[in-house]
Amino acid sequence: MELNVGIKHIIDGNAIIIMGAGASYGAKNAFGDFPSGSRLASELYKKCDIDPDDENDLQDAAQCYEERFSTSSLISEIRTLLTCSSFTKSHTTIYSLPWMRYYTTNYDDVAMLAARENGIAITPVTLSSHVREYADRERLCVHINGHLGHLTETTIHGEFKLTANSYMSRDHIMNSEWGTLLLNDLETAKSIFIVGLSLKYDLDLSRILFSPDFISKTILISSPDLSNNAENRLKRYGTVYKIGVDNFAETIQEVQKTYTPQIKDEADRLYTAFLHDYKRKYCFQAPTPEDVFGLFLNGKYVDSLYYKTDGTYGAFVYRDIFSDIECAILNGKRILFIHSDMGNGKTACINELRHLLSKQEIHVFILTNAESTKLSEEISAISNLSKTSKVLVIIDDYTSYIDILKKFTLFDNKQIQFVLTARTALNHNKMPSVLSDFAVQENDSAIFNLNRVDDTGIDHCIKVFERYGLFGKRAGLTRKQKKDYLISPRKCSRKFQAIMLDVIQSQVLSSKVEELVENIKSSSKQYYNAVIIILLTKMMNLRLSVLDIERILDLTISSDALFRSNPAILELISFDSDGKITMKSSVTARYILQKVSTPETVITALNSVATYAAKYPSIAKFSQVLTSIISYSHIHSFLRGFRDSDRVILSYYDELSKLSYYEQSNFFWLQYAIACIEIKRFDRAQRYLDTAYGLIPEDFVPFQINNQQARFYLESILCGNSLNPLKDFEAAHKLLMLPISSPNDNEYNVVQLFGYYCRKRMQLVMADKEYREVYKAACKDAHNRISQFTKNHPMYERYLRDLKFKLMRAYVD
Repeated sequence: MELNVGIKHIIDGNAIIIMGAGASYGAKNAFGDFPSGSRLASELYKKCDIDPDDENDLQDAAQCYEERFSTSSLISEIRTLLTCSSFTKSHTTIYSLPWMRYYTTNYDDVAMLAARENGIAITPVTLSSHVREYADRERLCVHINGHLGHLTETTIHGEFKLTANSYMSRDHIMNSEWGTLLLNDLETAKSIFIVGLSLKYDLDLSRILFSPDFISKTILISSPDLSNNAENRLKRYGTVYKIGVDNFAETIQEVQKTYTPQIKDEADRLYTAFLHDYKRKYCFQAPTPEDVFGLFLNGKYVDSLYYKTDGTYGAFVYRDIFSDIECAILNGKRILFIHSDMGNGKTACINELRHLLSKQEIHVFILTNAESTKLSEEISAISNLSKTSKVLVIIDDYTSYIDILKKFTLFDNKQIQFVLTARTALNHNKMPSVLSDFAVQENDSAIFNLNRVDDTGIDHCIKVFERYGLFGKRAGLTRKQKKDYLISPRKCSRKFQAIMLDVIQSQVLSSKVEELVENIKSSSKQYYNAVIIILLTKMMNLRLSVLDIERILDLTISSDALFRSNPAILELISFDSDGKITMKSSVTARYILQKVSTPETVITALNSVATYAAKYPSIAKFSQVLTSIISYSHIHSFLRGFRDSDRVILSYYDELSKLSYYEQSNFFWLQYAIACIEIKRFDRAQRYLDTAYGLIPEDFVPFQINNQQARFYLESILCGNSLNPLKDFEAAHKLLMLPISSPNDNEYNVVQLFGYYCRKRMQLVMADKEYREVYKAACKDAHNRISQFTKNHPMYERYLRDLKFKLMRAYVD
């Protein structure tokens, strides 16, 4: 990269700096020039009367000094030699620029003192600091090897990288949250400046920077005296300029004379990872029957669906809870969790929110392309925009994008509101970690359950179905009979998914769907397999790209004109201008996979996905695929939809167990055990739990396995499969009462299991005189634990209030 171009990026605030010892060239301590690393080593060796093999080995020199004298003496010597008493004008020029972030391997305060000369405050942090505590600081300097201001007898053997012992510690940047921030900054920056750093000894940094994505935008400023060999080594990391600190500062000043900084307007930029809506003007027209059929068959949302007559939707099934969600946003709730099972209204809710909030002074961002190369840059822009405007970020199926949420935590996010949707089974597992990552305070969050359609939604449903002829053979029922059908537990049970499936399974629409699938299958067996994998990966949100799907199938579909123009295929999936594939309706996809295709086809397809992902387990998205594809909570509602579902579930896990990747995975065998508990195959369940226990790594707390072992004991009692109910009950209770030992363990998953104690069958078994006192004591323990849990986490009170009452009655009565 040209130096002048990079300097313009600095002036625009789009560059980061990584500083080494050479960046402090010209600074002085109380005795003269700042010592370089080699000079510092030489000084320490000299005072120890040691003639070393390598006089440049600072780690060994510091270790020898500490062993010869003391830790406090070493600290005093380092402070004396590295305390800055003066700096140069060049330092003031360089460090006063609006760098995105400062990173340094130095211990000193040269950058901070030089910037202060121009009234600019730089905050120094070390790897033991927490990112979120400093996310709102505009000028942050990350001291990778430690900071003189934090040097103590404790830190010198950990975060302060000086002695050989400290380098043996695990406090490296990539083992800390600052490593994530560094990677994010490297991705976001338009230019990376490395000043006075040889990269010869900084192996962690060298590995990170040695990437084609970074090399093309990296500029290395080094001494004019740099040897040819050293220059050739540095060229592997970017463009080298042998001009020194002073000439670098002069070049900056020359560029500043003629260059006008670009004004950032984050509101008007073109976003590639997010759909950005702000005061969008919608041209609403009355919906047509085709629009409504398109919604129910293809999941296609068009603006006309939000057309209102006299303030009422004519084609959209509105629910009161949507108004509650809008109020929570307008009242400033920071994070809203919206959960439901698949097809129960999350997408409808998000789309309605978009239309409603378009009238407000709110910038709405919806994550649409998680693979965008501009993702980190755009998250930074959204963070900047939130400082002056109201910003709402919506992430659908957020549990698959935890890595992206973590990127938001690297920036000042306190003014950003989030709407996060997920399937119910996954939401409670991930919610606590999100709340912790964002340091959400009490009453700053809210949870909304969309699984049941309220009376307002049922009334809208009846009106829409009557208006557009969707009741089919039930059209002759009275209004009351129709409502009873939609809310009856034995029929649709207030579940939007069941209502939608009922529409699709009507004779007209089911025949149309089956005809579409048959047309695809008859045109090409390969096309049919491709559609099955696309529907599976999209429905299960496996984050596979078109290229991934092509590699799985060994078929080029993105440029296959016949595939992309096939009318039957286009009824089910769509292609955008970038070639990205979108599934039109999750409910239609579910119907096809469960009712039209065969279990064998689905299992074969998912096995091929797992086989492909297992080739790249170190890549985050494929690791997530390998986890999602076996997680019982993720797949059970889908697999349970097949006829003879018990056989299908066992066949599914049996097939995946053949993959070598899963053979040594305690998580896989745990999920297999959970599936066996669900279908009451207790013999196999215990064997797989034992296997999961046997594969846990050293120092690993088997929190999830313990929970499922407890559940196994309790299910065995309920099913009459336990040979010793009292012994099994006591064993389960002991496991459930174990304290939480890691912030990653979700205590909600534990306390929910106390619900087994209140089941009628359990109460009958434990009513035996021999068991009674043990049972009452356990219920009291459970009640106390839940009470403490809800006291610490008030947002769960409404979910556990009834269980607490039942447990109290159980031990009081």
